Amino acid sequence: MKIEYRSATKEEWHPFGAAVSRGFGNHPPTDDRARERWDLFGKTMKTVGAWDGDQIVGTSGSFMSETTVPGGAKLPAALVTIVTVAATHRRRGLLTNMMSRLLKNAYERGEPIATLWASESIIYGRFGYGMAGQHYETRIRSKKATLVHLPEIKGSVHYADMARVREVGPDIWTRTAANWPGMPERDADGWQTHMQLPEDESKPEDRRFFAVYEEDGRADGYVSYKTTDLGPSESSVRIGDLIATTDAAHAALWNFILNIDLIGEVKYDTMSLDDPLWWMLSDPRHLKRTPYDAIWLRLLDVERALSARTYASPVDIVFSVEDEFCPWAAGSYRLTADESGKAECMRTNDAADIVLPAASLATCYFGSVKFADLARAGRAGENTDGALLAADRAFAAEREPWCPLHY
Repeated sequence: MKIEYRSATKEEWHPFGAAVSRGFGNHPPTDDRARERWDLFGKTMKTVGAWDGDQIVGTSGSFMSETTVPGGAKLPAALVTIVTVAATHRRRGLLTNMMSRLLKNAYERGEPIATLWASESIIYGRFGYGMAGQHYETRIRSKKATLVHLPEIKGSVHYADMARVREVGPDIWTRTAANWPGMPERDADGWQTHMQLPEDESKPEDRRFFAVYEEDGRADGYVSYKTTDLGPSESSVRIGDLIATTDAAHAALWNFILNIDLIGEVKYDTMSLDDPLWWMLSDPRHLKRTPYDAIWLRLLDVERALSARTYASPVDIVFSVEDEFCPWAAGSYRLTADESGKAECMRTNDAADIVLPAASLATCYFGSVKFADLARAGRAGENTDGALLAADRAFAAEREPWCPLHY
């Protein structure tokens, strides 16, 4: 039977969700709160599914979120998620067909970039995604961790409840995202689902704790965390969100976490690469950091994406972009930026200075990876001497990209 590709209807949303759960090795939730969160999740979701008769054998979806790019501008981004293929239908082209339709639809809606978290990092390069940002998965023995270098802290940390974080969290998130490349907004429905009590927190001992940093009457940061048993005399803390708009808020929240009684270890799986905690510790060896790929980026509209970000130095370069998966994005583009960093990118017939596949351009977009490094790896070519160096200087960004939003 021929596979049918289309969006899920409202009536199919819960069976579609059951197929998503199965694809990730879970049973569909039966808890009313979990079903309500799934309904909220689907309000703005744009889906592409695969049907074999009346069976849902493939799922994919995206929702739009404004995402910060270097320089502080925000671009509409397609945040791709819930991608699964039934084990009964592997190696039949279902994933390729769904991704092709999903990305084309996002482009036609005017979303110039697409991002995702990759469950398996080998998959998405063939669809033009580049690994554009990494995070640290961290562990720290809190009883041995002493903060000796701290910025001036004028405010204070207070315990909070879920309602308080729901009240102040959106403003803290938005102000933080304004200065962090790769960080998407969390919309109202996202905050509602994030602040609901999940099914796995039905027991009091499994529920999150919250704390908020306040200074001069304004909340500038918050942290959410859970505790789990390590043994009879100590527990561990697992941080969910740690979002801070200022250095003082960041330092105060970490000082709070590291001073919780009866805690032996703190775990935090989404620390940014330029988080200053390493430099605040008396002995940084107590902070164990493991990098992993976090932001996978796909450029759907090269002109708009390259024109939107700010550049660290003047530049005039022609990129030849190879793109078989999204052929509308293939071609040559002239990028020019002035002393202020303001840029313009337009298609051109001029000879290329740098030739590279779409995935390589996406990898370098946030400024975390150098074009010259990709060239040495055989993932970019230089036709004009000095073009790679000029591109690296221009694409450099003040901050490493960071995406603390899981989707």
